[in-house]
Amino acid sequence: MSVNAEVARVLYEIGELFTIKGDRYRSRAFLTAAQRVSSLTEDVRRIHERNELTEIPGVGKSIAAVIEEVLNTGESSQLEELREALPHGVRDLMELEGIGPKTALRLHDELGVVSIEGLEEAVKAGKLRALKGFGAKTEENILKSIEAHRMRAGAFPPRRDSPRHRPDHLPHVQVRSRAQREARGLRPPKEGDHRRP
Repeated sequence: MSVNAEVARVLYEIGELFTIKGDRYRSRAFLTAAQRVSSLTEDVRRIHERNELTEIPGVGKSIAAVIEEVLNTGESSQLEELREALPHGVRDLMELEGIGPKTALRLHDELGVVSIEGLEEAVKAGKLRALKGFGAKTEENILKSIEAHRMRAGAFPPRRDSPRHRPDHLPHVQVRSRAQREARGLRPPKEGDHRRP
């Protein structure tokens, strides 16, 4: 996992969380910055060492500060603050691979899901199919993600009928703990023009 991809993931999740808050300006800025960082051909650490983070297209001073914090600590205080503001249960759902802030919030608001166990019950009851954009493939991917999460946590041994491969695609991807970040990839947002925050 490259450092560029890890930084881009942080920026991407921040952008998604600002989308949830209705802050289109900062959402667009962070999502575009995530795209720019993920497409860099040079290690972002080298750019930081030259004090040239703001030379990256779409990266202003505030986003450069986030990148610097991630490079120095592996975490982002801004991301943590945004996560803390999420409704009860949404953060737990985001622990699943492929469940980003927007998807987690939608499951919470539209189905009343507040836990991973509750999500599993909803999937098995076929409730997700009532939501626009969710179908059999999404259900299958979510169940795979739940099982993978349990195996990582050491909560349950793998079942004989459990899938052996991770899903190739899930609706959203985001950053969490350092260990979890190593197993996740960024689905970059579309590029768009914007002012630097």
